[in-house]
Amino acid sequence: MIKREGTVQHSRVQRKQIVQVINSDEEDLALVDTRKRQRKPKAPVAPTKSLAFENLPSWIKPHFDSKLMPTILEIYGAEDDPWDLDHDDQDYFRSVVQETIDLICPRQHHSVTKGERIYAIARQGVYSWRTSIQRTAIKTVKQAVAQRGTPASSAVVKKFATGAIAKGGEAFWGNPHPSNYSAALMSPYILKTFSVHMQATLGSLLEDEVFPCGALSLSVAAVQRAFEMHLTGKFQPGNDFSEGNAGALTQSWRNGSVEKLMSKPHRFDALIVEAIGFIPAKVKTKARGSSQHAEAADVFDPSSPIASASDND
Repeated sequence: MIKREGTVQHSRVQRKQIVQVINSDEEDLALVDTRKRQRKPKAPVAPTKSLAFENLPSWIKPHFDSKLMPTILEIYGAEDDPWDLDHDDQDYFRSVVQETIDLICPRQHHSVTKGERIYAIARQGVYSWRTSIQRTAIKTVKQAVAQRGTPASSAVVKKFATGAIAKGGEAFWGNPHPSNYSAALMSPYILKTFSVHMQATLGSLLEDEVFPCGALSLSVAAVQRAFEMHLTGKFQPGNDFSEGNAGALTQSWRNGSVEKLMSKPHRFDALIVEAIGFIPAKVKTKARGSSQHAEAADVFDPSSPIASASDND
């Protein structure tokens, strides 16, 4: 994992610092990354095969959404590649779940297997997390489009979407401008989309402070895709938000603008604080470690624009 005080040269995620990989010969459970809305099954699904929350063991239910998933999502949100759950190690995700459960319920002595409901539903939870990021980006951009007219003309929508993702555009900059842009990756579109991750990780048990670089990269990629879905002047749903369709774009942002932002930890912290501001008030007060970002006030001191990949254009 990436510690905030770490340098860019050591920004590569060291997952073994978070979990101890345990070898296993168990076969993986066949799971589908449900990036499309599933149709209602024609017949009831057997409890032994259902991924419904109610089929979890009773002892983990009180902790599943409040501690287990927030911790797992914080770990994957700090990965360089948040699309890769296994890292060429078929036991990695299981070990993440195992280590987290051991933290939550140390007296349970539960051994996680790949064929059980905890493993399957937790993995499904990661898929849903990524899907929620894209859906939020689309919703946020649609709301902005709606403000251009009721309904906005095709020409207006096309001009808006094209300009937003152009150099210095409002899709990626907090202070957009054709030439004098600043506040990289702090546009309201990115902040609101990124807040999905910040809310999802409330209650995480991860002690080390980490850069949520993977989650931010997912969010920026999702925002770009959402604007691109309007480039014709009319909303055209894109392909599923999957590794095949968005993996390369996510990595491009991760290795470019997000990497540069990581070189200024105080500014990354400022972005986190701004994103937390988009979390609904009823849950915002539960934000984990909100006091850990007290130093973020320093980032508002005027300085040169935040480095971005576009600076190299």
